[in-house]
Amino acid sequence: MKSRFAGMFFLSVLVGLPLGFPVVAAAADVDRWDEISRRAQARLEEFFVLVNARLTDDAIYIMHPKMVETDAQRQAWRSHLKAIRSIRVTDVEPVAVETWTSRCQKFKVTLEASVADTPASPIPFYGWLDNPNIRWITMVLGEKGAWQIYEIATGP
Repeated sequence: MKSRFAGMFFLSVLVGLPLGFPVVAAAADVDRWDEISRRAQARLEEFFVLVNARLTDDAIYIMHPKMVETDAQRQAWRSHLKAIRSIRVTDVEPVAVETWTSRCQKFKVTLEASVADTPASPIPFYGWLDNPNIRWITMVLGEKGAWQIYEIATGP
């Protein structure tokens, strides 16, 4: 009868893991991260579907309160989102996975957007460029258990 150690040694050598690496726990973690990531990504994509449907207040509701703490911040985001004529997510990639927690994840999102050049925008087209547009989006799990957009950035 082989010992548990021998089986772990064989599996570690076979897949290139360090000796003693908890293989079963690692597989469970992958499934757990996949499910957590799937929920965060679905909420992220929901945000852009709402923006595309011109439901800006519903989209703003998905943003973390720190992004829209004041009336001025809410109005700025409302103006920004209303300037977007159309937007579509073409790709979502997990990034900085080693820093993920069950409550915070970051994604690189590729978008196609058409944005109006409004005179009120602080920068032309609110910073949207010719397609594709890349945004780095941090998602956090809110107090009520729903994923929220914590940050939208143009770089990592």
